Amino acid sequence: MFKKRSHIQNSLYFILVLSFFCTNSSFKASSNNEPKENLLYTKSFSNELINSLYIVDAGDTLFLNFKDINIFTGTYSVNVDGEVFLPEIGFFSVKGKTTQEIKSQLLEKYNEVIINPNIEVTIYKYRPLSIYIGGEVNRPGLYKLEYQNNLNAQDNSVNLGINPENIDLDLSNSLNTITSNNVPKLFDALQKVDGLTNKADLSSIKIVRKNSETFGGGTIKANINLIRLIKYGDQSQNIRLFDGDYIFIPASENILLDQIIDINRTNINPRNIQVFITGNVVSPGSKILRQNTSLVEAIMSAGGKQNSTGNIQFVRLKRNGNSEKRIFRYDQSATKGSYKNPILIEGDLIVLNKNLIGKATSILNEVGTPIISGYGLYNLIK
Repeated sequence: MFKKRSHIQNSLYFILVLSFFCTNSSFKASSNNEPKENLLYTKSFSNELINSLYIVDAGDTLFLNFKDINIFTGTYSVNVDGEVFLPEIGFFSVKGKTTQEIKSQLLEKYNEVIINPNIEVTIYKYRPLSIYIGGEVNRPGLYKLEYQNNLNAQDNSVNLGINPENIDLDLSNSLNTITSNNVPKLFDALQKVDGLTNKADLSSIKIVRKNSETFGGGTIKANINLIRLIKYGDQSQNIRLFDGDYIFIPASENILLDQIIDINRTNINPRNIQVFITGNVVSPGSKILRQNTSLVEAIMSAGGKQNSTGNIQFVRLKRNGNSEKRIFRYDQSATKGSYKNPILIEGDLIVLNKNLIGKATSILNEVGTPIISGYGLYNLIK
């Protein structure tokens, strides 16, 4: 009653999957650091095809269903060396392989000890993702992402070997309950970096990931246009992330006001920012403002400017340690996002200086007329 898939059938299956990927490609593949045109996906896939792309490593738990051999069927955890311990054959390396590759190799291995082996391999529990996010983000670095329905530790008390004999074999059809709604995706990752800079170009996000040996090995590279998701709801751009992915947000040569406003309206960036307003303003000090607030709006939130206000001094600290400084006349009617009315980010400093009349008035009040007449007002405010 056992039937083994022939080598011809395996070859046909590989050709079918390969042709499917080639017609849905936004990724590029390479066997070294230079990407070449090739595979992968930007559209929704069935669980079977997603699993054929997922690369197994330490921390995963596999479910092996030996058809009609209940004592072998069970969950098997992948140890730190990337191996599982299997009945009859001992330690078996699964590191760097897809479930389809593991299945093919297990069929060959067990063909020596089982007549016509029939084995299905699925992911029982996915390991957490470790990804790196760099470029125009406020907090670049390594981040951890979890599958939302990964099982709790107590549910895996038997994942070091073979399940009890009374395992419900029908469970094998529903073990992999990961769906497109609860896998870690690009948007989830970007929510962890404390916001994007105003130079972030979300229309050309670079993602580099490890490629499976079946599809050429090396790495694959994708260009993702997340603006299509933000503006048009195109969720094909919100791709599933894999462990080890590298995400890079490039800088745009030109700051696009419409894109900044669109991004700041989403839940990628933090809801609030802290800026500092001082000088000739009614209520100086640090202010917690909503994301997408402009300089003019910030000054109004601080009670507005006082009489005799002169130039505005705007200072923005940059991540490289340098600072951007602008000095201009206050213009309440300046267009939002313009030079005189920039959209603020975390840590911006706004100083409202007094004009000559304001400075003179302050000196008269603080120093006094006798001293002023003796030294000269001009020399004090010079």
